[in-house]
Amino acid sequence: MLSVVASATGLSNGFALDDLALIADNARVHSLDQWWRLFALPYWPPQYGASLYRPLVTLAYSVQWSAGGGAPWVFHLCSVVFYAALCALVLAFLFEMLAPIPAVVGAALFAVHPVHVEAVANVVGQSELMASLAIVASCIVYLRARRSCAPGVGAILSLCGLYGIAVLCKEHALLLPALLAALEWFVVDAPPTAAKWDAVSQRVRATAPLVFGLLVVAALYLTTRTIVVGELLGEKHLVPINGVRRLWVMLVVVPHWLRLLVWPAHLSAEYSPRQIEIPTGPGPEITLGATILVATIAAFVALGRGSGTTRTERNAGRLGLAWLGIMLLPVSNLFSVMLVAERTLLLPSVGAVLVAGASVSWATQSSTRWSNAPIARVGFATVVAALVAAGAIRSRERQRVWHDNATLFAQTAEDAPRSYRAQFFYGQILFEQGMRAEGERRLRLAIALNPTPSDVSPLNYLATQYRDAGLCPQALPLYERALANDEARPDVRYGMAACLLQTGRVREARRLAEDGARRGDLKSLFLQIIARSDSVASSGG
Repeated sequence: MLSVVASATGLSNGFALDDLALIADNARVHSLDQWWRLFALPYWPPQYGASLYRPLVTLAYSVQWSAGGGAPWVFHLCSVVFYAALCALVLAFLFEMLAPIPAVVGAALFAVHPVHVEAVANVVGQSELMASLAIVASCIVYLRARRSCAPGVGAILSLCGLYGIAVLCKEHALLLPALLAALEWFVVDAPPTAAKWDAVSQRVRATAPLVFGLLVVAALYLTTRTIVVGELLGEKHLVPINGVRRLWVMLVVVPHWLRLLVWPAHLSAEYSPRQIEIPTGPGPEITLGATILVATIAAFVALGRGSGTTRTERNAGRLGLAWLGIMLLPVSNLFSVMLVAERTLLLPSVGAVLVAGASVSWATQSSTRWSNAPIARVGFATVVAALVAAGAIRSRERQRVWHDNATLFAQTAEDAPRSYRAQFFYGQILFEQGMRAEGERRLRLAIALNPTPSDVSPLNYLATQYRDAGLCPQALPLYERALANDEARPDVRYGMAACLLQTGRVREARRLAEDGARRGDLKSLFLQIIARSDSVASSGG
């Protein structure tokens, strides 16, 4: 109920952001004819890089498109249903480790958490929802199987099947075995033996068949993904940063994670440079991130010590912190620099609410005032109810921001005024709406804010607007900058050649077009430039 209350306002939304490229304009998901071919195709269409491998999500898009004739409300209804199911599974998962009241508190906070809005409101967030469903279900199956005995054949097959579903929805699901290992260590009781290493040996023997099955699934997935996509785990970085600077970026991002998980009053669809500054070396932001990280590690270690009366709560807290560390690793910027994306915090937030539930359980179990004073319980219930109500209200409001691109980009430009991508996207919308002067201002701002020379899209877009308006003298300096920063962009090369020809620089236009034709992309357009150049030259122009 809480998850539906928090997300139902998104049912009237249309398609926005990546929904357009992956669903609305993606012909491969508009039919279920030969649906099995989707398992041999990358997630992104060729014109957008043909990257990632999420065939079950693509198949889900096809089913939803066929069921509703492409109506957006069908997709949003499925997202709300997926989210409601995930919230129910999170509650069941917390019940496995905590008393009923702390479990319900944790699940209620999860159901209304505003940071989940992007994963639910944006249809492509179904990859997060579907993978999370399979992962949380796997954890429940594992706990129940291990508490009875070693996982049997049925449990092993179920877990391998859920693992296969999860990785075919999103790549970060590969870390499921690490989550199961954390469950084994912090939740499953050790065998009744005096020797520590004997206990470890018994755990290994009990889980070895499952580990083997999961390794087989992972190997099959990675092999298939490599064949289809051409790379094992490669992905284009939003920000081209390497070496120790990736560690600096991770530490800069840590405070943003903490804020979004604990008090997400401010949300944004963009955290790209320079909304988050890319550090060039140690500084205050890195120090703050390192301090939070060290404090978290210290809390994890401290929870391993204490009285036996709070052992369950301490183990649940340690599991929650371990869950956060494991599931934040893929988006830590150590492997692929993307800074922050709110949708990627959906699964890590399970660990956050587990920590919250464990804290509630510890406070209520250890406080004599709690057991002796009804007013303390009433006060606690009031605070929880206020937090849940605030989360639901914020989530309902935020859902409407994702109504369409015009609404989203206008809001994002306010939410992240120093993000060059936010200004770039909003500038495009303004041009499409005929507000060319304001669109030009936003694009100029995007160009000024852009710290990533290799991303020449703002330069190219504004130059193309000038060219289409017959203002090639204004367009050419932008095209020259763009081509100097990314000479592989055929659209930049073509636009510059067309402008050179239009301004009478025929020989330069022909040389640029010849180079473009040799490279292959947009060859027919470059041949047209060459033909027009020859025609102008032969006529003495």
